[in-house]
Amino acid sequence: MEKKNLIIITALVIGLILLSFLLFGKKIMFGQMNLSGQAQSADLEEKPVPFFDRPQNQGKPVVTIKDGAFDPATITVKKDGSAIWVNRDAATRSIKSDHFNVSRITTNGTAELTFSEVGIFKYYCGSNPSMKGTVIVEE
Repeated sequence: MEKKNLIIITALVIGLILLSFLLFGKKIMFGQMNLSGQAQSADLEEKPVPFFDRPQNQGKPVVTIKDGAFDPATITVKKDGSAIWVNRDAATRSIKSDHFNVSRITTNGTAELTFSEVGIFKYYCGSNPSMKGTVIVEE
């Protein structure tokens, strides 16, 4: 009798799994694969590409504003090239220079500047002048 009950229970479980698959399709996951053998990522929503992974931003120098400092403090850019500043501080920051200005970079915000002149350009934070940096623009 026990063997017969075990067979009935097994058949019911298999039937429920198959019924669930028919009703919900690829939503049923077992580990990293679904019942059709496709990777789980095929069922996820498409996520936006992170800012720095976008093709137009790759290879550009990035200055992180964090803990009251520009990091790195000095960057090198090719003429007509761009650099990106990203603010990881809690405070809104600005970039001031005799050659360029960015009035506001909010927390987690970014700014991009393109440099068309060769030279060495010093800059500082408008709200904290002790924060200083340098952009070296080369041919």
